[in-house]
Amino acid sequence: HRTLIVPQLGAPGVAAHLVKKATGFGVKFGPVRAADLPAFLQLKTPVPPAMRRMRFDFIDRCALVPMEALPALTKLLTFCAGVALAFGISAEGVLFLPALRGVFPYALAGLTGLCAGTIITPLLLPWIPVRSFAVKGALVGICMLAAAFALPDLFKLNDTIHRLLFCIGIPLWSSYLALLFTGSTTYTNPSGVKKELKIMLPVYIAGAAAI
Repeated sequence: HRTLIVPQLGAPGVAAHLVKKATGFGVKFGPVRAADLPAFLQLKTPVPPAMRRMRFDFIDRCALVPMEALPALTKLLTFCAGVALAFGISAEGVLFLPALRGVFPYALAGLTGLCAGTIITPLLLPWIPVRSFAVKGALVGICMLAAAFALPDLFKLNDTIHRLLFCIGIPLWSSYLALLFTGSTTYTNPSGVKKELKIMLPVYIAGAAAI
């Protein structure tokens, strides 16, 4: 054969006429999705529009959830290990039961924020008001916080300090994780992400310092 198939989205700088001139090979831009490649190779007619169109529907977002949730879970486990150590350490050493009792509400709150930012926000992305991913995540986090306040005994929210920590932590954690999802979408752009980071980074730092 004398034809190169290049990815439609991965080779935007390829000039077909220059490749032809330099190598003698023709250039065809393949489909957006690799799964369509076998059908593309069998085509004898012009490429159908569906192969040229980038989708980002509910199923696509579902596929990305593990990629977002697992790294966040690793960070949460590291945080919880530190909290458990702080609660469990004593003159006798590290005591298991005090560590477990102390870390439980923090772990539960962390999982609440994680679910809000890496599962609920991505799946409901088109239906959450506002364009900012960080604000979308914060809104979902606030909704999850309201659910936590409906179960005060489970989350140990009878304590004022816990209430303050959760009011700050859950929305911020959810917002941060939702902002990270911008890198997985098909329609965000670098300038928009930079603008959002410029606004939200000081908020995250202040929130982390308060916690």
